[in-house]
Amino acid sequence: MQAKKENNSVTRSEAIGIYNIILNLEGGGLSREAMCKYMPLRMKLKQLSADFEELRQETVKQCKPAGLDEAEGIDKETMQKQYNEDVNAVLGDWMKEKCGIDLQVFSMEEALDLIMYNKNLKGSDADFIVQYFVKP
Repeated sequence: MQAKKENNSVTRSEAIGIYNIILNLEGGGLSREAMCKYMPLRMKLKQLSADFEELRQETVKQCKPAGLDEAEGIDKETMQKQYNEDVNAVLGDWMKEKCGIDLQVFSMEEALDLIMYNKNLKGSDADFIVQYFVKP
């Protein structure tokens, strides 16, 4: 496992990846105090994920070159390649930015409560929860 991440070094990409890990987790094993820390974090990560999806859809629309649908052959391939590069550049730049979300909300015990309650959680996903959610 890597060294703990400092909160200010977590990118939007990492935060969305973490949200995808916790997306189907259940918090029933958490104390009320831990749940009061976990749910606001979960909602911030959910909103970030929704923001990305909205950005993705809008970027796909805005970057689409005029005439792409009507183009044929080499012209279409060239236009499509440039279109894909433009979309990926916009999304990639956004994903590289720091998310500004404080992920380190749990004690080790609280993180383990979440992990143990979700018995089907993969070991690598449990490692991520400890790495990103446990306070130093």
